Amino acid sequence: MANENIDIDRVKSIIDDEMPNRLNAFEAKVYKMLYVDNMDEIEVGKKLKYKPCKNSETPGYQMIRALKKKFVSVSKDIIRERGF
Repeated sequence: MANENIDIDRVKSIIDDEMPNRLNAFEAKVYKMLYVDNMDEIEVGKKLKYKPCKNSETPGYQMIRALKKKFVSVSKDIIRERGF
C-alpha cells in the first residue's frame, strides 16, 4: 500500500459521492440502502418487494449478492483511479 495513513471515512465519502455516477438508478438506490442507510439485506429485499428464495431466507438474495459484487468492483475502480 502506497500510503498507510489513509482516512477511511474520507475515502468512503468519496466512494459514496462517486457511486451514483457509475451505477444506473436502481443500482444506486440499492447501494444507498445498503451502504449509506446501513440497511441489512433482508430489509432491502423486503423494501424492494422481493420474495425469499428457496435456498435462502433473504428476499432477493441472488440479485442483492450480484449487486454487492458490482459495488465492490466499482469501489475498487474508484480507489485505483483516485490513487488511494
